[in-house]
Amino acid sequence: MADLQKPIRQLQQQVGDASREVLRIEAHIRRGELRAASARIDGVRRQLAGLKSHSDTALQLAAVGAQLGLLSGGGSWLRGRIPAALLCAAGGWMFGQSMLLDVEREIDALLDHVSYLEEQTAEPSDTESSRAGSAATE
Repeated sequence: MADLQKPIRQLQQQVGDASREVLRIEAHIRRGELRAASARIDGVRRQLAGLKSHSDTALQLAAVGAQLGLLSGGGSWLRGRIPAALLCAAGGWMFGQSMLLDVEREIDALLDHVSYLEEQTAEPSDTESSRAGSAATE
């Protein structure tokens, strides 16, 4: 039997992996390991960009919906199975688009947070260089 939730679970698991990586970056920043944090930031950005361009979940759900429609339609092909397959495929497509929109919003929020973390890693080096410059002038 087709699993309607499998593509969604896979995509949410990948987003969860990226958010755990963001937590590791925050831990590096708290410990003062700015080089490690900035190195991980680039990797997370690539990972999130790959997830954002990953849009085949809706297509997978449309295929699963069509399969469910073919299996559930009764009677003749013309009056039962084909209309059921079309309706279920459209329903799977719409459900997949809704889930993708939610995941894209989550990815955008993570990208905004990563940008904020990147600013935090850049600030201490700028303030240290300005402190060094003011100490040199005194």
